[in-house]
Amino acid sequence: MKAFNQISRIFLLVLISSIFFDASLVFSQTSQEMAKSISSANPIVATEKYQEVFRNQDWDEVRNQIKNANAKSTAEWKDIATKEGWQKYAHSKLAQLKTSLGKFPEETTKLNYKVLRSIPRDGYIIACIVFESRPGFWVTANLYRPSNQTKLQPGIIICPAHHTPKEHGELQEMGAIWSRAGCMVLVLDNLGHGERRQHPFDGPNSYPKPFRTSRQDYYFRYDLGVQLQLLEESLMGWMYWDIHRGVDLLLAQKDIARDKIILLGAVAGGGDPTAVAGALDERIAVVAPFNFGGPQPETKYPLPEDAEATFNYAGGGSWESTRNLRLSAKDGFLPWVIVGSIAPRKLIYGHEFSWDQANDPVWKRLQKIHQLHGTTDSLGFTTGRGSVKGSSPEDSHCTHIGRLHRKNIHVLLEKWLDIKGVNDTPLENLPSVILKCLETKLSKDEHPVKIQGHLEKLAQTQIDNAFKKYPIPMTNETFDLFKKDWANKLGSLESNMAAEVITRETSISENVSITKLLLKTEKEHYLPLVLLKAAKIKMPSNKIAIMISQGGKKSLLESRSVEIASLVQEGFTVCLPDVRGTGELKTGTSRGRSSGSTSLSSSLMMTGDLRITGQLRDLQSVFNWLKKESSHLSPQFLLWGDSPSNATPHSTNFNLPRDDDSIFPMQPEPLGGILTLLLTLFNDDIKAIIIRGGLTSYASALNHHLIQVPYETVIPGIFNMGDISLLIHALRSRTIFLNQMVDGLNREVEGTKLEHLIMNTTKEGKLPNNIHPGEANLKTILKSLTTN
Repeated sequence: MKAFNQISRIFLLVLISSIFFDASLVFSQTSQEMAKSISSANPIVATEKYQEVFRNQDWDEVRNQIKNANAKSTAEWKDIATKEGWQKYAHSKLAQLKTSLGKFPEETTKLNYKVLRSIPRDGYIIACIVFESRPGFWVTANLYRPSNQTKLQPGIIICPAHHTPKEHGELQEMGAIWSRAGCMVLVLDNLGHGERRQHPFDGPNSYPKPFRTSRQDYYFRYDLGVQLQLLEESLMGWMYWDIHRGVDLLLAQKDIARDKIILLGAVAGGGDPTAVAGALDERIAVVAPFNFGGPQPETKYPLPEDAEATFNYAGGGSWESTRNLRLSAKDGFLPWVIVGSIAPRKLIYGHEFSWDQANDPVWKRLQKIHQLHGTTDSLGFTTGRGSVKGSSPEDSHCTHIGRLHRKNIHVLLEKWLDIKGVNDTPLENLPSVILKCLETKLSKDEHPVKIQGHLEKLAQTQIDNAFKKYPIPMTNETFDLFKKDWANKLGSLESNMAAEVITRETSISENVSITKLLLKTEKEHYLPLVLLKAAKIKMPSNKIAIMISQGGKKSLLESRSVEIASLVQEGFTVCLPDVRGTGELKTGTSRGRSSGSTSLSSSLMMTGDLRITGQLRDLQSVFNWLKKESSHLSPQFLLWGDSPSNATPHSTNFNLPRDDDSIFPMQPEPLGGILTLLLTLFNDDIKAIIIRGGLTSYASALNHHLIQVPYETVIPGIFNMGDISLLIHALRSRTIFLNQMVDGLNREVEGTKLEHLIMNTTKEGKLPNNIHPGEANLKTILKSLTTN
């Protein structure tokens, strides 16, 4: 029996190899006619009725998940009646929040910091300062302090908006007015901003065409966020830790009032990390986050009277990972919970524009939380006027925290911390260049702020640890552990129902039977597919090829018609499914930073249901259905993961501003290859796989400031599973063909470099016999099989 299986396997591999690796095959006239017929086949399965379903089903699913998260959170809130009940609840949610943010360096109050330059001013001094937030990774900041102060000084940290870095006029104003009133004021450059920017666009002359110079730091937050998520870290986590170390910096000053640390979070992105840091760091006495926790500037006003029941407490996904925290909806650390967890410490609930105080359900919850603590006097607010959509003087737009917004902050800080004598009048600001910290090449070299090298080292450490945890070649026990850990990382892999056929339509052309099917794979989810087989075969045969591509069945029919025809002639049933997000089920026309696809995937990150996990569920449903439909008890499966993208030349310029996704070179489309590997991991019936145009490694997405890998294919923490290379090694009993593989920028990787990536080494190493990279001839494949 074993010999029979080996002969059967060799037959299958010879067939596949000749099709895939030998481009010089001469096809018969019949084959050519069949391929032509296949390439011109209409791939559309759904009627107009189901096209509407396709457009809505993914978003309906995630909206229901968000709705359920809101309902669960509200029900939990209604059950809380005591201070102890709230504290237990908040403690649990904050623990889950901190876990979701990533890993942090060992706690220590010791801090390596340097004052690089001091600038005397009228009544205060500005220090250009750097501090080491993480080993070898520095934060640039300005520290304002009084010129002559005899008593202990309150400390204020300002987390800027995403609009501008620390040198902006509004930030200089706040540093000056509060330092002249006897406070120390620390203004940080957020990660990716100002002197800590990771991209090359620091002025209008850094690119030959017009672009939005001031928005690049903001836009490239997307890339930073994705790179950190690959490490199972987060941009929010790194920003929080910078603030946490900023508190250490203030507490290291001999004249600091240790019980009077204040954290202010600016509008437009400064309030998010401020709320998180304020909730997690109990050394902070007063927290003032703007536009976080409750209604946003974009919220429709006035709020409805039933806002308590209808308000979207969880929010929704977008490319800004700091505004839609991973797992927040799943685990219940919604923004209102984070802000509420600051109690019993003092909170200033900030709003940039007009605020519907009477109907704000989060404000009512904050009031009750402070009532439970007996600290109603520790809750305050500040608000603007008008609307974010307006442009008149009555609309209180600001860059960070405007003078109108500071007015009530002054009142509350005097009331709570006795900070008096604040003169909030316009001052003459310094040119921004004077407040920069890293003026020379030497200072930049000594205090590195670039993150790519840092992230690459972290990723390699995680990958190396994974290869130690799951040593290769894997024993059965190690393989079972590896598979279990992958299942835990991905989440729900099986549909809650067996696939049902909703519609079926068959036609025959050039001896090819083409069947269009619509399957219902989940309660509210449908999937179209096409089956191709020889007309003489009545049912799916004992040899089944499943081909997957981001371009869907249409792309495969057009670009792989010759290969499909050859498979059909050799007795294969070829299945072309459109898993969610592909083909007929694609979400929008773009897959870049600002696309609907990215927003949808980000929303799913909040709910804990990765986009790629849903796609794998789809593929698993199709696989199970094919097994059931096959005329053979144990059909042999070939998986083919394809990419509709052509590789980008290595000479391509990737240093482009982030204004418009459409100007970037073609993205890699690794979905087909990744799904092929993952489905094979969980199904022993799959004997051979082909990956064409697949991603060599996610680590290759870390060596440039630009992220080209589509967000829906991001798997947080994949390096802890050894990246793609360990996944390939785990499938040692299957034969794997790799062709035209690409890196994170969609540049082809071949030869020795590809082998090194697969082996996770920079040294010479022999590939396992089952792995066949690059172009190969039939003789090579047969030799590798006989020596396996």
